[in-house]
Amino acid sequence: MGSAAAQSVMRINMSIAKDSHQGVAIDQFAKEVNERTGGRYKFEIFYAGSLGGERESIEPVQLGTQELTFTSTGPVPNFVPAARILDIPFLFRDKAHARAVLDGPIGQDMSKEFESKGLKVLAWCDNGIRHMTNSKRDVNVPDDLKGLKMRTLENPVHVAAFKSLGIVPTPMAFPEVFTALQQGTVDVQENPLSVIMAAKFDQVQKHVSLVGACAMLVIAASLGLFQVFMRFVLEAPAEWTEVLIRFSLVWMVFLGIAPALRQGAMVSVDMAWRRSGPAGRRILNAIAALAALTLVGIIIWWGWDYANRGSVQSVIGLEGVTMFWAYLALPVGGVFSVFSTVGNLLDPQGLELETAL
Repeated sequence: MGSAAAQSVMRINMSIAKDSHQGVAIDQFAKEVNERTGGRYKFEIFYAGSLGGERESIEPVQLGTQELTFTSTGPVPNFVPAARILDIPFLFRDKAHARAVLDGPIGQDMSKEFESKGLKVLAWCDNGIRHMTNSKRDVNVPDDLKGLKMRTLENPVHVAAFKSLGIVPTPMAFPEVFTALQQGTVDVQENPLSVIMAAKFDQVQKHVSLVGACAMLVIAASLGLFQVFMRFVLEAPAEWTEVLIRFSLVWMVFLGIAPALRQGAMVSVDMAWRRSGPAGRRILNAIAALAALTLVGIIIWWGWDYANRGSVQSVIGLEGVTMFWAYLALPVGGVFSVFSTVGNLLDPQGLELETAL
């Protein structure tokens, strides 16, 4: 909130639509404040970036010409440089870890950094786990990302992270993203599934990669940076880093299936789940579990056979290592997915809670 005096009508801007998780949160916030202050404060809410993108909505709050904004941390480092640490990919282990950090002493100290910049942090919010979509091809190995034009947050941390993977980063305000994807100005974007659906990116994107489901992408990104250092700074070959990046991404994808299943990250099922009663949810849970177990069973059977055949294929760049260790990701990821699916059947309330968060 800016430094301007409190007014009876307070304006707040947000970048995505009213019928999104952020829209629900803002509507509830406005209602609670209005009721608890006896109607003293009312809110005029501007959805879908109608007052501009996130960066454009922070500036008037800082100047005191607008009272509030609801923003991701993406553009915040342009105003509060210390906040850029929050956008390091996979900084937090999970939601509980993020909430414990930001609601604790570290988050309180970070909030103080805003005050010297004319801003006041009212609360830290959970926007979800970020995943990647694109209009060009399936992303199975890091090389699949090379040359793709990606919309990134207006944030130097994000730009550097994705550039290390061979992506052509294009910082862009959120309200511009749909049109840019539709017209082919950019090929790739990354956001939580809830944001992807609310912004209707699925209408202009054919491929989705659950990159946020497993922290192994940190290894891939780190190896990518190391590879750049070896090749362009030391001018020495580092072929083994390319191999390890491919291995880590394969493991990331197949291990990532398990937490995705446990968290209910199946968009069509999730939408039906939210609109069903208890009996309908039990039926949906059973159908989804049966379909998942069937698919996972095929992955385990096929993956183990493929891994055994890969035991005679040597890996170029890693002497003594065979493709067995890459293909082993399929059956291992499948086994973890079985446990996740069975866990949903035994504890459907856990799935319901996780889906609601």
